[in-house]
Amino acid sequence: MNSGLSQNTGSSVTTKPSRLHYIDWLRILAMLAIFFFHSNRFFDEVGWHLKNADQSIVSTMFTGLLDLWLMQLFFLLSGVGSWYALKFRSGGQYLVDRVKHLPIQQLISQLTIERFGLAILPETPRFNNNVSTLMRLDHLCITLAVNSG
Repeated sequence: MNSGLSQNTGSSVTTKPSRLHYIDWLRILAMLAIFFFHSNRFFDEVGWHLKNADQSIVSTMFTGLLDLWLMQLFFLLSGVGSWYALKFRSGGQYLVDRVKHLPIQQLISQLTIERFGLAILPETPRFNNNVSTLMRLDHLCITLAVNSG
């Protein structure tokens, strides 16, 4: 399979990589799946901090199916993106690129999404102080997966 990538020989790279559209589509599908996964958590029978009065076994099965492979898919996409990025960048260039972009995205997610979520969660009976830490880890993993290419 000719992907248009050149090997990194240390100093410079001459070939621009061709876009792998199936990886982009996997990223899109993974993001849609995570949206449906979290939207469905209101209706499954597994404990969560917000629940609807009507719960369904079908929702529980859907959540269980996505729970088996969704986070692993994000890690796979992150690794694939990093692997291809390191084909045409040095390790130092890659590290500088990550340090420039990831803290900005992490800060934005902490100031928006996390604050909104924590404003709602203390009102619920299942609130746990570890939610803040878990939300930061989830946001970091998803940010790495989506932006690793």
